[in-house]
Amino acid sequence: MKEAPEPPCSAGTYANDEQSDCLGCAAGRFGATIGLASEVCSGRCFPPSEYSARYAEACTPVEIGYTADIDDSGLSIGQKSCPGARTTTLASDPGVCVCEADYYRGANATCEK
Repeated sequence: MKEAPEPPCSAGTYANDEQSDCLGCAAGRFGATIGLASEVCSGRCFPPSEYSARYAEACTPVEIGYTADIDDSGLSIGQKSCPGARTTTLASDPGVCVCEADYYRGANATCEK
């Protein structure tokens, strides 16, 4: 068995199976500490309120009016605007798109007066 890379892999990366190289944590995951040895890294970001890019050391909260952009594997890899007009997010529940005040979610999932 090969020894772990020297120095240990930095935050945002993990050692490959052979322990010979450091690879970036995938988008939607984060590596908060040095010396990680699994592609799971430190964990995953929690959609819809968080996302991360590749090599992230921490998850990034989505901005007001945005929700997490989810890839095919269920990882939150970025942020995107809430769909449709008259939608926003609540400060108490970031990432969850809701209709603005005085609007309601209509039958076709759009916000209507």
